[in-house]
Amino acid sequence: ASTMNKMAERVARQIRDLEDDAEKRRQFLADVAHELRGPVATIRTMAGALADGVADEPDRKERAVGSLLRTSERLLQLVNDLVDLAKLDLKELPIHPRKVDLRELAAAVVESHAAAASQAGITLHGVQAAGAVTALVDPDRFSQVLDNLIDNAVCYAGSGAEVQVTVEAGEKARVTVADTGRGIPPAHLRRVFEPFYRVDAARTGSDGHSGLGLRISLGLVRAMGGELSLTSTEGSGTTAVVTLPRA
Repeated sequence: ASTMNKMAERVARQIRDLEDDAEKRRQFLADVAHELRGPVATIRTMAGALADGVADEPDRKERAVGSLLRTSERLLQLVNDLVDLAKLDLKELPIHPRKVDLRELAAAVVESHAAAASQAGITLHGVQAAGAVTALVDPDRFSQVLDNLIDNAVCYAGSGAEVQVTVEAGEKARVTVADTGRGIPPAHLRRVFEPFYRVDAARTGSDGHSGLGLRISLGLVRAMGGELSLTSTEGSGTTAVVTLPRA
């Protein structure tokens, strides 16, 4: 009887797991459809306006074309992120690790965000590092991770905040992106790595973010043998820490 009970419990648990997985898949597909609907509707509206001659005036035509370009870029970013996420889940995303200086890579990524940070009223400091910090990573994928983390900090920290990127050597290489912004409430912090999850429910993909950046970053870091963690204090700021194997 004891063996039968254990078998019954195991089968029941497997059924619950399958039901949970099915629900997660349904929710994910619903989220994808929701994220795609907005940009597709915008493209259709703007294309219709151009086709009907509604936007024939030079100024209106320029605005319509600009909106089409921005929205198509948003849509392409979402599709690219979805492809990356699917490949990560299937462990099919190519990773080509080699010995690189994280300090140099980080400096290039920080520089690429300087203009956006200034426009947002954010002080983006140069990379803090005592010297070269080598690690065994895919340089393109590491840059993608850091790009996501800095982009999030610049976008969500709020005007007047500061963002500091630090690269440190130790048993493992450690890259930190810390901001002095709004921070994340504890109830939301544990969900930030979920696909399409946004701390501010009012935000949509209209801010240029797919809602997949942190999830993809976590997958990329783990695929390179590292770990990504996020800590935050509401009202004081957020810190993302990436640890990677030394070269």
